[in-house]
Amino acid sequence: MKAYLLSVLLVGLALGGMGLGTFAWFTDQEIVEANAIQTGNADLSVKIAKDYFGVHESTLKVTNLVPSTNTWTTMGYIHLLNEGTVPLKWKGYFVKTGGETL
Repeated sequence: MKAYLLSVLLVGLALGGMGLGTFAWFTDQEIVEANAIQTGNADLSVKIAKDYFGVHESTLKVTNLVPSTNTWTTMGYIHLLNEGTVPLKWKGYFVKTGGETL
């Protein structure tokens, strides 16, 4: 019984020593003078034009759109512009929301 209590006491002292040894690492403080954190904003705007360098319109009008196997039909250009103060990476995709399925 004496050996059991002694081993429990030694394990407790070892764990306590490890806890106190790392206590200083968790309580360290440092003061840095003239430190500033700056934020920015990402401001996306959408502009629509009939051709690449054309005048921007408010809506994209799509007419006579039919399936084609060998050509592209350009209906207009959608320009996404970041008018904010921070750079922005983005990815877009199109989703069919109505009509008959193929």
